Amino acid sequence: MQRDKVKPDKKLEELISKVCEQAREISPEARIEVSFEPFEDTDVTLHIYAPTEEKALELDEKLHQTTFDILLDEGYFISVLVYEPDGASEGVREED
Repeated sequence: MQRDKVKPDKKLEELISKVCEQAREISPEARIEVSFEPFEDTDVTLHIYAPTEEKALELDEKLHQTTFDILLDEGYFISVLVYEPDGASEGVREED
């Protein structure tokens, strides 16, 4: 059964703003896209494109902790997908 797009209520909008604000504090250069397309039980999905691999790791760790707390405290499932920049790991070579 396919779910319709979710229209966020005021509380969800506030929580989305909180997570986006935290992402911008960690990495002002990160690009953030918000999607209300239904996917399983998520209320909203945030696609975050980090400028560096290091920022991607930091964003991933901190934002997942925040959204986990939101799920437990408020009951909203905010999915966060953090993307590394293209080629972020291309410069890393294993030594023989």
